[in-house]
Order: sequence, then C-alpha cells, then structure tokens
Amino acid sequence: MPLPPPQSRKTIHVNEGINSAEFGEDITVVTYNILCDFYLQPALAKGRHKNCSKEYVTPKQDRNCPRHKLMMNELQWLDGDIVCLQEVDTPYFTEILKEDMSFLGYKGMFAQKSQTSFELEESKTLVINEIAAGVFTEVESNKFGEVLILAALRHKNSNTMLLTATTHILWKDLLEPVTQVCEIALVTQALRDMVTALRSQDKHVAYILCGDFNIDPHYPAYHLLKDGKLSEEQFCKLQTVDYLKFAADVEKPHQVLPEQISLLNKVKKHLRNPLTNMQSAYKVVMGSEPQCTSAEDDASRVWTIDYIWFDSENLKVTAALETLPESAIAAYRGFPNEYFSSDHFSLKAHFKFIVKP
Repeated sequence: MPLPPPQSRKTIHVNEGINSAEFGEDITVVTYNILCDFYLQPALAKGRHKNCSKEYVTPKQDRNCPRHKLMMNELQWLDGDIVCLQEVDTPYFTEILKEDMSFLGYKGMFAQKSQTSFELEESKTLVINEIAAGVFTEVESNKFGEVLILAALRHKNSNTMLLTATTHILWKDLLEPVTQVCEIALVTQALRDMVTALRSQDKHVAYILCGDFNIDPHYPAYHLLKDGKLSEEQFCKLQTVDYLKFAADVEKPHQVLPEQISLLNKVKKHLRNPLTNMQSAYKVVMGSEPQCTSAEDDASRVWTIDYIWFDSENLKVTAALETLPESAIAAYRGFPNEYFSSDHFSLKAHFKFIVKP
C-alpha cells in the first residue's frame, strides 16, 4: 500500500486574524537539508541505509537519478519565494542543480526565485572560523569549519531588506555539543552585525535564520537561540551527556570530552545570541516544534534539528508546512526512499512584513 509522499503534508495557519492594513504581502521561505553524497556514501560504507533501495542511495551524478527527480518535484511543489538548501555537493550544484533550479525560476547561491518581488543586493559566505577569529580570542579559531551564507534581499514593493541566512551546524555524532553552542553564538553575532550594518544605511531590515542546527529543542544550544543566553542550569547540562540522543551505531560516552569542557571554560562569556527578537516559526504556528524533522537512515530514531527562526519585531509568521508525525516514520523503513529524497524533511513558513508607521 502506498505511503503518503511529501506533497500530502498540509499547511497549518495561525488562528488569529491578519489585518491587511498592518501586514504586507505573503512571502514564503523553504529550508531543506538534501543529504549530500559526500556524507551518504561513507555512511553506506559503514553499513547504514540497509533498508533503502539501491536506486535511492545512488550518487546524484545526472538528472536521471531517482533521488534528484524526487527532490526537484518536491521543490517545484514547495514553490518557496526563497529556498535555502544545506548539504549541497559542489559538483552537483554546478553541473546539475543550479541549472535545474533555474528552470523553476530560481537563481543564485541562495536559490532566490527570480520571479518574486525580491532583488538580491548583497551576499556573503563566511566560514565560522572567520567569525570566531574576531570573537573567541581565547581559543584557536580553526575549530569551527562550518559555513554561514547571508543574502540581503530587497523587497521591491516595500523596499524592506530581508536578510536571509542559512547554516549547517556541526554534527560530529553529537560528541561536540560545546562546539555546536559556539557555532550558534557566532552565527547569530555575524547575522546581527550585518543587520546593524544595513540599518546604519537607513534601511528597514528584517531577518530570517534557517537551516540544519543539529540540536533538539531540549538541548542547551536551542535555549541559546530561543532565550538569547544560557542559564546556569543550561551551562551545567552542557557539561553532561545525559540529555544527548545518539545514533544507533554511536556508543554513548560516559562524559563530555575533556577538550569540550576546556573550550566551554574559555568561551563561556561569549556564548550569547544578540538577536533578542528571534522566534521559531514552527513553534509560533504549531505551539511546539515538530515531532521530527529528520529520521535515522533505518527509520529507528527521529530528531527535531531543522528550524526557521525569524525577526518577530519586523515579520509576522502566518503559516507553516507540517512535517511527518513520529508515529508515521517506521512505515517508511529507511531514508531516503521512493517518497523522500533525503533523511531530512523540508520546512516551509509563510511570513508577512509588519507595516510600521
């Protein structure tokens, strides 16, 4: 019996009414970790993805690859104004994906849709090491190899700048939770700096930060995003492993790695999120984060690790696309499969600019 495909998911709207005089036109943002071959092929060599049909774990070397076709069909259905992708292999992007996205009307590293009312004015690609060099003077900055991409998009009708950022925080089998917290603190500070720079030019700026953060909602790093800082309770939690949920083939350590504790002691005073108006789009719409945004390759475990965060002072979230409930995951047996091209689920949120007098 066929299982529900990604396109069966419904859009959930907020209950409260939207006054058109207070809010601008609808804009949509999609974030999607598409599972790159760089990570998939070594996982296969380790014996993962045993339940997946071979055709859905074959490298995306051409346009006839079933996984590529599945993904493109889903992206066409999602039809986001702005699409932020993570885990995109460079050859795949340059040789296949960039052109195929252009057929759907998108252009640029950020896959900004060319037919929408946005115009790209400025973009930056930062390795988090570069951000750390100016913030974490107490440690070697080369500990943070992940990337932050920022795009300042001018909304043609309102002239508002929508600064959209996407990132993919370290996974490392969740053995380096302090590094994750550091990267999130650095990403938010870099985003704040660009917001400040744009506003210094007398521009009205709103921001969105989305991507694969590799943290569940009960992790201290999530509280850093949500609350802007870590409480003493969260600092203590960060020094334990009890709250961490590891993959099936990863042996749970008895304690946090000593070098992680050392790093925490050195950078503790810098661990903050200066974006005080940041909220999670899905939590606002649904009342809680999704039950899962990613599944173990054999469907045995799930995580909620992908998010769309937004500037609640200048944006109103009006709807979000549901993900799968945890109870539905086991039936798929493994990810990717004939329905889902990745081991993550795409997220989509609808926003309106808050019109200010």
